[in-house]
Amino acid sequence: MRQTTNLESQRRNAGLRYYLHDGSTAIRFKLAGDLSEHGARELEKAWRTASSTIGGRKLIVDLSLVTGIDKAGRNLLLMWHQEGATLVADSAAARALLLAIPGISIPPVADDGNTRGWPSVPRVAFRFLGIVALLVPWSAIAGDPAPRPGSAQSAAFARYIASTQGPSPFTDSVPVIVQVDASLPSLYKEGRLLALRRIGESDRSEYQLLQVEGDVTVTQEVIAPYLAVQDLIDGLPVAAVGVTPANYKFHYMGEVGSGEASSYVFRITPKKKREGMIAGELWIDSITGVGVLQKGHFVKTPSGFGAPIQLVRDTKLLHGVPCLRVTHVSIDTRRAGRGELTITEYRLVPSQEEPTSPGPTNPPRHGSPIL
Repeated sequence: MRQTTNLESQRRNAGLRYYLHDGSTAIRFKLAGDLSEHGARELEKAWRTASSTIGGRKLIVDLSLVTGIDKAGRNLLLMWHQEGATLVADSAAARALLLAIPGISIPPVADDGNTRGWPSVPRVAFRFLGIVALLVPWSAIAGDPAPRPGSAQSAAFARYIASTQGPSPFTDSVPVIVQVDASLPSLYKEGRLLALRRIGESDRSEYQLLQVEGDVTVTQEVIAPYLAVQDLIDGLPVAAVGVTPANYKFHYMGEVGSGEASSYVFRITPKKKREGMIAGELWIDSITGVGVLQKGHFVKTPSGFGAPIQLVRDTKLLHGVPCLRVTHVSIDTRRAGRGELTITEYRLVPSQEEPTSPGPTNPPRHGSPIL
C-alpha cells in the first residue's frame, strides 16, 4: 500500500473550506463551514477534476465540521450518496443536518465502549420500573379493552408512567440542535431555520440562531407562529398538560411491529380541553416504555390559526434512550394558506454523561406535553 498523500487543497468559497486527501484506497473530502450554492459548485468541480484519477478508490466525504447546508449543497450530497460515496459526520450538529435530507443515510458513530454518545438504561432503572409496574393500577387507564395486569403491555405502560416523572430528554439541561424546515405548498415557497436550544435560568427554552434561509414569507407566516406556539406550551406546567392518567384517558388499541421493534398503541383523550393538550394516539416502546410516536391534533386552536393544528411526532431511540425527534406539523395560516413544518431535534449529549434513574425526585417545571 502506498503512503497516503495529503494534498490539502483548501478553498474559501462563501464560508466553505475543504481539503482533499489522496489515499491509496480512498479519496476523502473534509469540509468545514457552510455548504452553500457557490461552495457546492466549486466542490463539485474539484471532485470532477479528481475523479479522473480515482479509479477504483472509494469517495469519502467528511462533514463533521459543516455548519449549514443549502438546497444546492443537499443536492450535491444526495448525488454523491446515490453514486456510492460514504458520507460521515462525527458531530451532532452535522449529523442533524444530514439526517434532515430525505434519501440520505449515514453510518452510526463508532462505539468503542468508553466514549458512548448515548447512555444505556441502567439496571437500577429497571429495578425501579419493576416496582412501579406493581404499583400502577390499571384502573388509571380508562377504556376497554385494557391489557391484563401483570402482562407485558401493563409493564411497558408502567415504565412509560415512570418516564414521565423526570425531565423530558428534549427539554432537560442538555443543548439540542433544532432544525425547522417549513413550506407553503400552495405558494411553492420554502424556508429553513437552524438553532441551538438551551434551557435558561427561568426554565424556558432559549434559542441561539445559527442559520435562516429561504423565503421570508415562510419565516413570518409559518416558522415564527410555530415557535410562538411552542413557547406558549413550554410555559405550561407539565402537571397540567403531561400525557399521564391525571390528564388523559388511555384506551389500549393493540400492538404494532414484532419482537423488540414493537410498540403498544393507546388512544389518548384529554379529560379537559386545555391549551397544549392533544387528542389522538400514543405509541410506547414495548421494551423501554418510552413514548416513540404521538399523533393527533390540539384540542384548542391557538389564536391566529384557522383550523386545529395537526401533529405527528416520531422519536428515535439509541441504546434505549431518545436521541432524535422528528415532528411533522400542519397549520392553517389564514393569510397564506396551509403551512407544513418538519422539526428535527438532536440532543448534544456529552460522552461522559451518566444516565440517571427515572423517578419523582426532579420533576420538570415546564416543558412540552408531548413526550
